[in-house]
Amino acid sequence: MGEVRLQGIGVSRGVGIGTAVVLKEEELKIEHILVEDEEKERKRFEAAVSTLKQKNQELSEQLSESVGEKDGQIILAHNAVLEDPEIIEPILKMIQEFRVNAEAAVEEVFNKAIQTMSSLEDDRMKERVSDLEDVKQGLLRLLLNIGEMDFSKINQNTILVTKELSPHVSAMLDGDKIAGIITQRGGPTSHAAIISKAMEIPAVVGVEDAVELIPEGEFVVMDGENGTVILNPEEKTRKSFERRKKKVQAEKESLKEYIGLNSISKDGVLFEVQANAGSLQDTKRAMEQDAQGIGLYRTEFLFMNRDTIPSEEEQFTAYKEAVVCMEGRPLVIRTLDAGGDKPVEALGLKEESNPFLGYRAIRYCIQNPEVFTVQIRAILRASAFGPIKILIPFITCLEEFEETKKLIDEEMIRLIMQDIPFDARIPVGIMMETPSAVMMADILAKYADFFSIGTNDLTQYTMAVDRGNSKVSDLYSVYYPSVIRAMKRIIEEGDKNKIPVAMCGEAASDPYFIPVLMGMGLREFSVIPSEVLKVRGLIRKWTIPEAEALCQEVMKQKRVEKVKELLEKAKKI
Repeated sequence: MGEVRLQGIGVSRGVGIGTAVVLKEEELKIEHILVEDEEKERKRFEAAVSTLKQKNQELSEQLSESVGEKDGQIILAHNAVLEDPEIIEPILKMIQEFRVNAEAAVEEVFNKAIQTMSSLEDDRMKERVSDLEDVKQGLLRLLLNIGEMDFSKINQNTILVTKELSPHVSAMLDGDKIAGIITQRGGPTSHAAIISKAMEIPAVVGVEDAVELIPEGEFVVMDGENGTVILNPEEKTRKSFERRKKKVQAEKESLKEYIGLNSISKDGVLFEVQANAGSLQDTKRAMEQDAQGIGLYRTEFLFMNRDTIPSEEEQFTAYKEAVVCMEGRPLVIRTLDAGGDKPVEALGLKEESNPFLGYRAIRYCIQNPEVFTVQIRAILRASAFGPIKILIPFITCLEEFEETKKLIDEEMIRLIMQDIPFDARIPVGIMMETPSAVMMADILAKYADFFSIGTNDLTQYTMAVDRGNSKVSDLYSVYYPSVIRAMKRIIEEGDKNKIPVAMCGEAASDPYFIPVLMGMGLREFSVIPSEVLKVRGLIRKWTIPEAEALCQEVMKQKRVEKVKELLEKAKKI
């Protein structure tokens, strides 16, 4: 058999060379059995639930430590399923009233829930199907006493092939042994994409029928940038990929040279390359990568997977630890960004038909000051221990920002009256991520202390595309002229009003797009910690006149394909 080429979506740059290990969904045969002692069966089920919850907690801690708090929280979300009365109570009822074995009850109840979720038009609900599948499999394996694959025994240079990278599997991966990840499902914002990028493992997602087409033990080469997967490569192809892999490894090693250096263009213009974070572990990684600050500290993870809202003291401790860890480098704290694709059970938010356009982020906070002001007080108190900025998400009009500033001012007055120290000049900025904010940028810039461009939502709302919907995923790209023009307007209005403009979305680490942003006048980038040195290195390859010339050419383009062609020709990677 000659070489076979498959195509997917490259989501984590790098070259993978190795032997395929194919994870196929094992079909667990469940028998329906009438049990004699339903009380004993109920206890057996409850023991499985308790064991799985403990296992999820341990895996979450592992993933939080190895990758990041955000990723660890994904596994903890499974425990919410195990505590959901709409799932657990019907299972117990089947066991107690119909004396059916726990395995059969679990399968029937979960399958009904999965079928219902799959039939809904709401893509957020459809995404929950994978969580339900994962929990169901975990419970059935425990009840049937079937072990999982031992990832500690896999060989070096393994190319992992699976339909979908589950949170459980990702938590057990050994980044030193996995040479690449290939999945059938997923897109640029899928769990597989996020995890592989964070672990710096080359990954290609959306490879149709990958599990069926790639044989176990097959020699595979893959490109995590352009999405190419080649089975049984010819010697010429193999050697080409080996040369490219060595080049990538050499470039990665060379990035260490940038530690301690300024983020400076080839002609001497200073930039700030900061990191995104969601926990103390993330801030420590940012410091290890010599980030010049935290440009986006996500706070919603403090609120997730718990029954109660975190107290002022709990939040204060988290923010204080983060700013102290940064040793004088700035920390930009984004206020609670709940709703949309970030469900927070403790807030009691009801399901909405269109959550991305609904009751989320600052809209919730303004209407629930008893929650919001607790967070504001905690942030203000932490500002006494280091430079902190407050970033407000999902602003769509001036009234929202004015109401937010009013609530912040009121908490400042209370702290002064209580003689509690804080930074009275703490900057308050706006997350620019909606078309409405873009159109109002000239006005908002007169009220905000800084802007931060959230390219993920800005792209989604500008292009009217659900980034989790694979049918329209081609439209989710910052290369579309409308998105580029939106970014340029934000940066220009920030410059006119002499306020800093940063970017904290995926586009900030796009090696093709960075020079365009430089040419627009962007001077602050915030990326995942593992990308900090790459971005610094790329900035140092461009002069401002070169970047401005490229930006001018890009702004002339009418079609996304022309933008891509232009950036491909101009690349300095």
